[in-house]
Amino acid sequence: LTDTARLATIVFPTTTLLEEEDLLGAFGHHYLGSSRPVTTPPEGVRSDYQIAQALAARLGLGESFAPSEREWKQRLLGKVPLASLEAGYARSPASPTIAYEGRRFRTPSGRANLIREIDPKAAAAPSEGLWLQALSTPEAQSSQWSPDEPQGPVRAILHPAAAPGIDDGAAIWISGALGRMRAFARLDARQRKDVVTVPKGGSLALGRSANAITRARLSDEGEGAALYEERVTITRCEAPHD
Repeated sequence: LTDTARLATIVFPTTTLLEEEDLLGAFGHHYLGSSRPVTTPPEGVRSDYQIAQALAARLGLGESFAPSEREWKQRLLGKVPLASLEAGYARSPASPTIAYEGRRFRTPSGRANLIREIDPKAAAAPSEGLWLQALSTPEAQSSQWSPDEPQGPVRAILHPAAAPGIDDGAAIWISGALGRMRAFARLDARQRKDVVTVPKGGSLALGRSANAITRARLSDEGEGAALYEERVTITRCEAPHD
């Protein structure tokens, strides 16, 4: 169970990508793909659509959810034949053929608004501490781990020069503005000297979540997400880890 699932009163086990019908969008382009189940889900496991379908029937909306999942896929595709999508891929019917056609932008002025200058004081980076980086690993995709999330503190990768007096494998604290988390130091001379990296998607309940000590911030200009902008310090943890 993830941190979110632990807070739930009821948990519905749901299918994975390999067990269900779905339409797949993409990041960075307008083409769609189709997934078909290649294995049967465990007993009692339903897809998100099947769960919604069962709830709709109890709320008097059963007719609206009567079509099968494949029929819903075709309904969403409109005039694009599902068969052609299953043979390869197809452009999303909801996407425009020409981006910003006629040079029309969805801004109050109707024009593209570009950042022309940045306040150098706002953009100045702190000079103390290390940048905290929570990165994907081959074992995890966000909160999904294979086979299971490890127990105990995370391993924090540091350059030896970034943690003077701390030995490889030592218990450490990673401390930031919001608090601190325990970890084991892994010294690696290939690491940048100004960063410390930990696995992405660790559970708060297991004390492995970098989110717990990371502030939600907007970028100095443009109101984007300020990713990897948290400064932390590394100190030795005298108390032994569990």
